[in-house]
Amino acid sequence: VATHSSGNYGAALAWAATLRGVPAYVVVPRDASPLKHDAIVRQGARLIECGPTLAAREAALADVVATTGAHVIPPYDDARSIAGQGTAALELIEQVPSLDTIVAPVGGSGLISGTLLAATPLGIGVSGAESELAGDAAEAMRSGVRQPQMPPVSIADGLRTSLGELKFAICLNHGLNVLLISEEEILSAQTELMRALALPLETSSAVAFAAVKQAGLKGRNGLILTGGNIPFEQAQAREQERQKASS
Repeated sequence: VATHSSGNYGAALAWAATLRGVPAYVVVPRDASPLKHDAIVRQGARLIECGPTLAAREAALADVVATTGAHVIPPYDDARSIAGQGTAALELIEQVPSLDTIVAPVGGSGLISGTLLAATPLGIGVSGAESELAGDAAEAMRSGVRQPQMPPVSIADGLRTSLGELKFAICLNHGLNVLLISEEEILSAQTELMRALALPLETSSAVAFAAVKQAGLKGRNGLILTGGNIPFEQAQAREQERQKASS
């Protein structure tokens, strides 16, 4: 099997393939977190590095398939992937059935699409959170037109991809509200979360918490926190730099 990924999805596929005794090939941008690279290899996959754009990822994946004959497991624009990622919301709802809203990051949008399908039939609101520098989903919801990937510069590296066609349709049909978060807000939220929970939460995960703080959402809000691919010391150093720059 083969896929392309900013890191977390690739590690999950590698784990699943190893359980089945199936070789796995994962294409990952070379500028992704080294911790993500390590996780993919640790789970047993062969890692292939590529450039930072979606086009580079897809081209490298095509080369892998041509060379190995591997079966492609789509990273986001696939109904099975959407359903699988939606189970995170189902588990959250089972644990906390009285939620008013669920907030989750928006990257390739598999997670947010699955969350919409799981939560909205139950009367639970869903909001997406996205970096301002990777805000294609917010623009797509505003304009009604699917947007290309923005330049891959946001610190939230897991959110740098654009919406797939299937997921765009799901998000648009559900009227998804996407909150845009600044890089400074992401870093501040990441540090606050890590201090409070004592968990290594990456920037792509912290964007959901930053969105709740920014929007001042009322009621009971459930957060889906995704990915732990950053050392706490790095988050501390970033927060110190932020505080120094603002003083």
